Amino acid sequence: MKNKIREAGAIPILVHMLSLDDLVCISSLGVLRNLSFGKNNHLNRIAIQDAHGITLLVQLLNTTESFEIQELVTGVFWNLSSSDTLKLPILKQALEALVKNIIIPLSGWKETQGLPFDQTGYNANISWTTVFRNATGCLKNLSSAGLEGRTLLRLNHGLVDSLLWTVRSAQGKNDVDNKAVENAVAS
Repeated sequence: MKNKIREAGAIPILVHMLSLDDLVCISSLGVLRNLSFGKNNHLNRIAIQDAHGITLLVQLLNTTESFEIQELVTGVFWNLSSSDTLKLPILKQALEALVKNIIIPLSGWKETQGLPFDQTGYNANISWTTVFRNATGCLKNLSSAGLEGRTLLRLNHGLVDSLLWTVRSAQGKNDVDNKAVENAVAS
């Protein structure tokens, strides 16, 4: 069914719908997330990229305050990042938006805090939201993009510190057995 939707030319239409009102955008994101999920949907993921989906998803991350839209966008990115051919394009186009809008704020790390090795400085109030789990899952996938990909990750301002902060906060809360922490460690 997913291939038939792509073959019918629906993916560019769904990507275009991301620029419409929030309700239409949410519906379109849900369909794109489902179409891009699974091992046999590489062509759907490529079709999303070819329709300028990465660009529009980044625009949404940079402009929305809707938790639901953030959750869906990060879910689509997690799915897209499972395709080796899309890892570098995602890193080059979306990494900054993912880190600035999702990873750093939801990790609780602030630049003024420095490195997260202070025994009393961890974030006891961190919550492991689906948005954070999706974004760290995407980063986990992107970390296997070879030397260039790992270099882009390391050079992104605040990413390493916020991931360390996440792991340290989880350790301080004795809450290390969850997918977001696993993803952060593997990134």
